[in-house]
Amino acid sequence: MGSLMPKVTWLHLSDWHQEGVSFDRDVVQAALIQDIKNRKSIDKKLENVDFVVFSGDAAQNGKQPEFEAIRDHLFAPVLTELGLPPDRLFVVPGNHDLDRDIVKKYYPPGLQKPLTSDQEVQNWLCDDRARAKALEGFGDFDAFFANYTSQANGTYGTVGRPKMASNSKVTIVGFNTAWMCARHEDGNGKVDDRGHLVLGEPQVIAALKEAGESDLHIAVMHHSFEWLSDFDRHRVEKRIKDWADFILWGHAHSPEVNTLDGTAGSCTTIPGGACFGERAATHPRWTNSYNFVHLDRSKGTGIVYLRRWDDCDGKWQPHTISGGRHPLKLAPRLKITGKSRSSKRRPDLAAAEQRYRDLLLETCDILDLANLPEQDRGVVMQRLDIRRLYVPLRVRIEADPEDSKDAAWDAMEQRRTGKHGTSPEEHNATHPVGERLGAAGRLMILGDPGAGKTTLTRWIATAYLLRLKADPALAELPDVATLPEADLLPIVIRCRDLDGKTGTLEQMLTRTLRAAELSTQEAKDVTAFLHRKIKSKSALLILDGLDEISSSGERARLCTQIERIVVAHPELPVIATSRIVGYREMGRRLGRNFEHLTLADFSKDDKDNFATRWCALVERPERKKDATAELIADIHSSDRIERLTGNPMLLTTMALVKRKVGRLPQRRVDLYEQAVGVLLNWRSELDEPLDPKEALPQLRYLAHAMCDEGVQRLPKSEIIKFLTQMRKEYPNLRAVHDRPPEEFLALLESRTGLVMEAGREKYGGRLVPVYEFRHLTFQEFLAASALVEGEFRNRNRSLTLAELIAPLVDRTDQNDFMGGNQIAESWREVLRLCVTLCKSDDVENVLATIQGEASLSRAVLAALCLSDEPNVSDACAEMIISHLLLHADNESIYLSHTDMRRAGEVLAAGRWRDIFKKIALERFFNTKPLMRFNPGGYWSTCAVVKLPINIEKWIDEQIYILQSGDEIDSAAAYLEIMQATYDGNLKDSPQSLIKKLIEAIFAHLASSPPLAHSAAWALAWLAEKKKWIPDQIETNHLQTLISNKSVDLGLARCIIWVIAASGIKTSISADTLIYLAQRLDDADEWIGTAANNSTDEHLFITALQTYIESDDIKSREWAMGYIVHMAPRDERIFLSEEIRSYGPWIDPRTPISATRIKNVAKELEIPREDVIARYKDLSDRFGLGLKLECEGPEAGQAD
Repeated sequence: MGSLMPKVTWLHLSDWHQEGVSFDRDVVQAALIQDIKNRKSIDKKLENVDFVVFSGDAAQNGKQPEFEAIRDHLFAPVLTELGLPPDRLFVVPGNHDLDRDIVKKYYPPGLQKPLTSDQEVQNWLCDDRARAKALEGFGDFDAFFANYTSQANGTYGTVGRPKMASNSKVTIVGFNTAWMCARHEDGNGKVDDRGHLVLGEPQVIAALKEAGESDLHIAVMHHSFEWLSDFDRHRVEKRIKDWADFILWGHAHSPEVNTLDGTAGSCTTIPGGACFGERAATHPRWTNSYNFVHLDRSKGTGIVYLRRWDDCDGKWQPHTISGGRHPLKLAPRLKITGKSRSSKRRPDLAAAEQRYRDLLLETCDILDLANLPEQDRGVVMQRLDIRRLYVPLRVRIEADPEDSKDAAWDAMEQRRTGKHGTSPEEHNATHPVGERLGAAGRLMILGDPGAGKTTLTRWIATAYLLRLKADPALAELPDVATLPEADLLPIVIRCRDLDGKTGTLEQMLTRTLRAAELSTQEAKDVTAFLHRKIKSKSALLILDGLDEISSSGERARLCTQIERIVVAHPELPVIATSRIVGYREMGRRLGRNFEHLTLADFSKDDKDNFATRWCALVERPERKKDATAELIADIHSSDRIERLTGNPMLLTTMALVKRKVGRLPQRRVDLYEQAVGVLLNWRSELDEPLDPKEALPQLRYLAHAMCDEGVQRLPKSEIIKFLTQMRKEYPNLRAVHDRPPEEFLALLESRTGLVMEAGREKYGGRLVPVYEFRHLTFQEFLAASALVEGEFRNRNRSLTLAELIAPLVDRTDQNDFMGGNQIAESWREVLRLCVTLCKSDDVENVLATIQGEASLSRAVLAALCLSDEPNVSDACAEMIISHLLLHADNESIYLSHTDMRRAGEVLAAGRWRDIFKKIALERFFNTKPLMRFNPGGYWSTCAVVKLPINIEKWIDEQIYILQSGDEIDSAAAYLEIMQATYDGNLKDSPQSLIKKLIEAIFAHLASSPPLAHSAAWALAWLAEKKKWIPDQIETNHLQTLISNKSVDLGLARCIIWVIAASGIKTSISADTLIYLAQRLDDADEWIGTAANNSTDEHLFITALQTYIESDDIKSREWAMGYIVHMAPRDERIFLSEEIRSYGPWIDPRTPISATRIKNVAKELEIPREDVIARYKDLSDRFGLGLKLECEGPEAGQAD
């Protein structure tokens, strides 16, 4: 390498706006090429130009022919005159390089209007597919320049490193500020981009990360920062200015140069002006212009040569600004002496403070997903600011400082064990961390892996850093009001950075700062500054991860050192964190009045809050609402997932897994598998993770053994026994034999938390440590894996999987409520997971074994297995669903049997919906009329669990189905409409839609009886919910149908219901009413109400008197059921045996006693004589012939 030449020169062009043929453009262009050719006459320093920058608006309409034209008319001639190849040309897009036709035709609604938040920006830029859509309008630009200049990724954070004759290393980063242009219009309908554009923090971070370090940093963008939305400018401007030595932009058509000095150094902005806007500018400010820049780093100086078009003289001349030459004084870091590069100036204490604050905020105001599964690289790699995703954590007070060690640990273990289902009382005993920091001042915060210890410390540090700088973003950070109101500088020491060495506070600080890549001098200055803060009582010391010091002895020594620190600085607030296991095993606790806390699991509301924040960050705008509702539903879809997601890390794992596999809980095995993997790999940056080949077989064996024993806890000795037995039974699993059982169990607890000590219980008359899986879910999943992988005790290798599970299905628990034995609870979930995990060849045989006999318990379990959507044939699915529907003939069972209903709901929502509908509707069509409501009700209950947000669109879709002519689909649609109406989902639907629906229903009332029945059932609930009242024509139609004695009884039942619910007057004959009363044994209220509104009311009463006078008590009871419902509701209490508004009803032959009259009067708080009068009226009105035992002078007397 020759001697270092410290000079850099570039040409800066911008805003050419190439479109069709233009004489004026050709005149200006020819003179521009000549001016560049004669550059030595401007200054000999410009002889050798290193590269060319074009800062946007090469084209006018973003079309391919325009880019080809500017190549031929501008770029190629310029590069020829400079003697440069095309790869020395660096171009960024401008607003005119966007093809707006593509935006209007093909962009989704979310990209047709300005973005208004960081979340929206991240949704579009952090997802590869979304980002491709957002940049689609630059397709011609990107394709052309990638081919012409070899510039990669030219429309999103592009990075160039031109080869320099001077051997200087120059990095150019180009930003696309135009990707959201032309989305805002002013009051006159003109595009108004100013203050509405976004650059996007993800674009900046990705580009600067790729850029790295070099001698000279140049940022290029089309728009200046003033054109960005405030929220976006706040995110990106400082980042770019801190990195860049020069920022070049266009668009402004004006060339003022400006140098800004700040704590991070100086930054010079150089607008390019417009090479061609128009030939003669309407204002001198907008005249055509361009510039050269020359830097002499050995002298620390530079010059910007400003050129302008003079249309009067027909040539380019020095600009009137600064006489065409703007001098530059280079930042100290850019100046070099001889062959050596200068280092950055030594920072003073103020600079040290700023450096530390910036560094700490950068590392703390972010959630790290690196330990989680990379289900979605776009999410895992994007910056997730803590202020946007953090859900406030709560703590429980475990021990007062003076509590004895044993009492403290016993209490802690009891709480740990009890957290498998947090009660409301326990939740009420939790506290905000900030509240406890204010009250106690010194906190020892304990938690299991993934409980959020580090996230909590980052939240606290971010809050205080934002408060110190009076940053408005502090308002975005949740729960900050709970922190003590003080201007404290957080001093964060990550114990992993101490490398197993404690030493003095100064030594700990120095190691931490050096681990953060600060130079020795920087670390020394920052440490001095931090000491000053501690002495001035304006610091908060945070020691995160005591357990991350591998040696328990060294951990204990660190605790001793912490106690010395608080003695030396008694008013210094201190927070330390540790995993419970690592803290317990060091054999001592922090003294000196440290309050011990444990992190509480997320509550239901916390999980919903997380889901809302998560979807706001990672989902596209149009998907946010639906995605949030889906994630919340999945989190609460089962007790097992509910328990699992109390842990923040596992909840985040679930959110990531869901984005990959889609629907949970059907695919919950993917969640469980990933969660186990995450825990096995936890702290991989500190400890060597447990080899899955060693850990998984032992975990499976142990989980199966515990399920086989029907237990969730075992003494340590029993676990060691099982692990020892496993080694004997599986000598071929070499990795399993790498460690003795005792060592493996200790590592399993300390590194993964999959199996943990849960306290002490009595075994053999003495208290011994007992262990359990962290969640029962893990035990069940691993036991299922054991069956599938063949890693369990006493395995008979000659048996198939179906034969192996047969005895497990036969194990039962007594369940009197469900009328018999149920498959044992310890195996139910294991068998479901086994079906999902097993090979496709085994699935149907395993399901057939589970199905076995046609008992309800087996039918439901088989259906639940099917709902997880294993690989089975339609024939197998039909068999299982048919068996399930055999038990749907009893409404009380499917409504009260939670698993049966859940199985149906999932089947109706998933792959097997069509088969489920077909079989359910076939049963509906082939069942006796008055029994149809059982299969019909089961289908509707399961099918209408979650309706789309756009209910009107859904109704339209149902009406379209009703008009298709398919009886099965139409009947299913009516049943779903019926259920949706019952659930209240149609309450806000417009009457125009209801009218269309009513027309479809009446068209089907003359169809086959089952279809007509389903239509009338929907009609009944529309009437019951007051969404529709029949007019006279519709009333006549209903009367005609019901008066036909050959009418289907299922249809008749619903029509009489409609008439009663509507309260309409009819002329239904008494003969018809009696006919229906004799055949519909559950319609007495509807028939009574309809009779009351019929012109034949008295004839119906007369007909009932025959039964009232009968000697048969059953006949009298039957008749009273209808008479009661003809009476006003407030009079039914007189006829109720229990003096209530419901049955059973009195026998009219039984005299009305004085005691009854007295009790009715007391119940209604009316005089006895009014009661007697009402009884007489009822008797006369309905011909009941009631006898009052107290008729006489004294009857009317009060007590």
